[in-house]
Formats: sequence, structure tokens, C-alpha cells
Amino acid sequence: MEPRSAGVARMKCFPAVSIALVVMLAMAFSTPATAAEVEIQMDSEKQLQITRMIRGAGYYCPLAQKAWYMGEDVWGKVVKVFCGQYDKPGADPNLAFRVTIRSETIPADKRVGVVRWRD
Repeated sequence: MEPRSAGVARMKCFPAVSIALVVMLAMAFSTPATAAEVEIQMDSEKQLQITRMIRGAGYYCPLAQKAWYMGEDVWGKVVKVFCGQYDKPGADPNLAFRVTIRSETIPADKRVGVVRWRD
């Protein structure tokens, strides 16, 4: 169960975030997207780094399978990540996470937040 404070879910921050991944994601989405959702092409290295971020926030994620850039809100750039099993193609819709990349003015160890995705 996710921690709650005054009815608002707290975002879990992953302190040992790969700085290279944060910079890569931030640079990839530094200009506004024209589409509402943009699929992020992930190689095996990106899959493992995003998987570590989600696991580091205390969530179950066998492997990050798909990621979509969803736009920007007041907290930062939002990426929707779906996890799935190593040996099965495709992602599990029950394993969806919101990964938020915050502004570069935030210290690097608190720049990425992870919570379960809520529609």
C-alpha cells in the first residue's frame, strides 16, 4: 500500500538514480510533443535502468517493457512505464507506473519520482 498524507499519495523518490538516464530522458522531452503520447524506444540498458528506478522506489517490476512520454504537468515530465515478465512478450497492464522527471533545479538524488499509475 502506498503511503498517504492528508489524502494525497506521496511520490517515492529513488535516491541512486542514474544521472545519465535522467539527463537522457529530460533532453529527449525538452521540447513540447505535438502528440498526446509518444512511445519511448528502449534498448536493454534503458529497460534495466528504468526497472532499477521502479524497484528502488519499492515496487515490483520484473522488467520495464514499454514506456510512453505523457507530457508535462506541474511536477515535471511524465513517463508511463509498463512492466512485464522477462520470459513473456508484452507488458502487464496491472504493472503500470508514473515516472516523473522533475526540473533540473531539483538535486539529482530527488529528481525522479515513481508511483503506481492511476487513470
